Amino acid sequence: MASAEHGDVLASTQTIIGQALKRLGYGDDMYELLKEPMRVLTVRIPVRMDDGVVKVFTGYRVSRAA
Repeated sequence: MASAEHGDVLASTQTIIGQALKRLGYGDDMYELLKEPMRVLTVRIPVRMDDGVVKVFTGYRVSRAA
C-alpha cells in the first residue's frame, strides 16, 4: 500500500472511530487513546499464480496492546 493510500485509510478509520465514540457518549480523551495503533506489523508475501506470474500481497496486523 502506498504511503498516500495508507494515510487515506488511516484518516477514514479515524473518522469512523470518532463518529462511533461520539454516538456512544465517549469524550475526546477516548478518541485520543484509540485514534492510532500501538503497533503495526506489515508483511509482503510473494505468491506464484497458476499462470506462473508472481504477485506480491501485503498483509497488516494492527494492535492496541502494548
